[in-house]
Amino acid sequence: MLPDFIKSDFKFRSIYSGYLINLLKKDFTVKDLGILVLLSAHASFDEDLYKVSFKRLCKIYKSLQSKISAIDEKFKNDDYHIAKKIIETGWENIHKVYFKKLNNLWHIQYNQLRTLKPRRNATLEIKSVYKKFEKNSFNFNKSFLQIERFMKRRIAGTDVSFFYNKFPFVKAHTLLVPEQEKNHPQFLRRRFHFFACDLAKGTEGFAIGYNSIGAFASVNHLHFQLFIKNETLPVENSMWKHNGGEKKYPAECFAFTNKTSSWKFIQLLHKKNIPYNILYTRGKIYIFPVNFQKIHKHTIFPLGFAWIELSGSFINVSKKDYDRITEKQILKEFKMNKFPKKLPLK
Repeated sequence: MLPDFIKSDFKFRSIYSGYLINLLKKDFTVKDLGILVLLSAHASFDEDLYKVSFKRLCKIYKSLQSKISAIDEKFKNDDYHIAKKIIETGWENIHKVYFKKLNNLWHIQYNQLRTLKPRRNATLEIKSVYKKFEKNSFNFNKSFLQIERFMKRRIAGTDVSFFYNKFPFVKAHTLLVPEQEKNHPQFLRRRFHFFACDLAKGTEGFAIGYNSIGAFASVNHLHFQLFIKNETLPVENSMWKHNGGEKKYPAECFAFTNKTSSWKFIQLLHKKNIPYNILYTRGKIYIFPVNFQKIHKHTIFPLGFAWIELSGSFINVSKKDYDRITEKQILKEFKMNKFPKKLPLK
């Protein structure tokens, strides 16, 4: 049985937003730049949060501006550089996230603050889908991250930590970290795959994304990306062959309705050392085998091509690209990231 708060997107949203609003009440110092960046990114994404936080964030940036400029070298981390960039731009000049549909199908967004996100493992050349957990690398046990954990609950027999995705690109964007303290690497095991399948199937209005190592997972600490899905994603459209339609999807996509058969497919990918991305929905599990991660020279999506892009939703890093994007460009991006058909998967 799933707890009530995860069955209802309304109840979950209330917990999710309430914690953010409480964080706004903090007395901010230069040691709190991580929380400041998190609040800024979430405010730019969420119109309701933006309305209640805009003036407060203006005040915080104004009060910290001189202190950030004079910050000690030991505090000049990723959050420092992002906060400094926001100050240079002016918080009041940061764009709220823009959304649109292209050809009544593809989801497009311009997400200015997400372009500042640290890339970590997503920029590395990786040749194996398995990478041993390294406690000295970035992971969800770091003490400075614990304030970004807004809840910890036991769900279906598994202890799960709920962290904010610091730079959201979907509604109520949450990182689910099963058994946080046990330091599982970002490598799926059967019970965790089944956990994600059961969670997506048992909830109303939620879906879950997953990136394997080598497929733009930025953190090598087991986590899934939970979000509220108000509308179907392009990959779920009935026109595609994997959904019983007639048209071939522009990426290799395998759709399953059964967690056991989908797990057998994942085992095959592991055996063949093929990275992959997953979209878990209430009705289906979409698995995308991919090439090992690579940022292509002429891409308009330099943040990577992970589960959200493969599902048909794209994040532009410039307003100009957002305004001018065409379906031809999208199909070109799919082609650049195309998985080679010559590899036998069945």
